[in-house]
Amino acid sequence: MAFDKYQVEIVPDNDEFVAYLLEIPTLSAYGDTEEEALRSLEGVYARAKKALKARGQDMPLPLATRDYSGRFNVRVPRNLHKKLVISAEREGVSLNAMVASILTERLSRFSNHATASEPKKSDDTNHRLAI
Repeated sequence: MAFDKYQVEIVPDNDEFVAYLLEIPTLSAYGDTEEEALRSLEGVYARAKKALKARGQDMPLPLATRDYSGRFNVRVPRNLHKKLVISAEREGVSLNAMVASILTERLSRFSNHATASEPKKSDDTNHRLAI
């Protein structure tokens, strides 16, 4: 199955599952199982790709292939900023290092990556399949 590095989301929806591309959420498909939803999405994706090509339009770039600078600005409440600075000082690291560490830890706890050949079973929460 080829989704050209697009991020596939599969979520429960009542008694079914819905699969969609994170970058193009309007491309979605339902199935009684995760696997069925994923197979249905393959067909939807192939038809959409063909239709866009016929109109001379490009698909949006997959998130995985975009270029990222490693910088972004985040606005936080003053009291959270203060707590982060104090925590960083206690740990003897910079504020940037502290925030990067917290984000990395948080993402690693909630990321649920799989390949198309190893689909993960979902629970009641969303999960990603890196294709």
